[in-house]
Amino acid sequence: MAKDIKSAEKRPKRRLKAPAETVRQRQLTAQGKLAKPRSRRRRVLAAIGWPFRKIASWGFWQTKWWKPFRFIGRIIGHVIAPPYVRNSFKELRLVTWPNWRQTWRLTFAVLAFSAVFGVAIAFIDFVLDKLFKEVLLK
Repeated sequence: MAKDIKSAEKRPKRRLKAPAETVRQRQLTAQGKLAKPRSRRRRVLAAIGWPFRKIASWGFWQTKWWKPFRFIGRIIGHVIAPPYVRNSFKELRLVTWPNWRQTWRLTFAVLAFSAVFGVAIAFIDFVLDKLFKEVLLK
C-alpha cells in the first residue's frame, strides 16, 4: 500500500495547456496594440468627455430624424457605388497592412527583382538577336 502511494507521488503531474491564441490576438500582439497602456492625456480627456459623448450619442440615436432619409441614401449608394465597390472597401478594412519598414523592404525587393529580371531578359534578347542574325542572314 505504501509502495502505491510513493509511486503515485513520483509520477509526473499532467501539465495543462494554455488555450491557443486566436488569430485576432496574434494580429494585435504583432502590431503591439494588445497591452499598450493609455497615455495620461488620453485618460484625462476620456474622463472629461464621457458625459458629453453619452448625451450627444443618446440625442442623435433617440430622435431618429434620419430614418426617412435612409431609403434615399440606400438608393443613391446603390447607384453611385455598386455592391462590388462597397464590398471591396469592406475587404480593405479587414486587411492587416504592413508597417513602414516592411513596406520599404518589400518595395526594394520588388525593384531588385525587376532589375535582375530586366537584365536577364535583355541578355536573352541580345543572344537570340545575334543567333538569328547569324543563322538567318547568312
